[in-house]
Amino acid sequence: MSLETLISAPQNVAVEAGYLAIRALKHLSGSIVAPDTPFGAQSAEARELAERIVHEIEEAEQLPLADLSRVRVEYHISRIGEIVHDRMRKSVGIDAKRGDALLRELRNKITVPA
Repeated sequence: MSLETLISAPQNVAVEAGYLAIRALKHLSGSIVAPDTPFGAQSAEARELAERIVHEIEEAEQLPLADLSRVRVEYHISRIGEIVHDRMRKSVGIDAKRGDALLRELRNKITVPA
């Protein structure tokens, strides 16, 4: 399965679509029961991307979501989650070296009572 559409989409759309796709996987696979449909009043772009992701999964697995094993559902949920998490982490601009330096600085300034 290719999730390049999720990788190349604008971040806000990718995050929302990832959430929707995971929600659809859980709902349509029967792992959760919800009174609503997998897609609600989200942005049209995110909904379209989520539907495309679900379709890609069904094509790759050659099965409808409802027929996927729990293991396969969890695999796809994990992949989508990893992509969304990675996109979020990169957009925040995490600088591990700067973080370590700030922690060292704070630790040096704080004295711990004996």
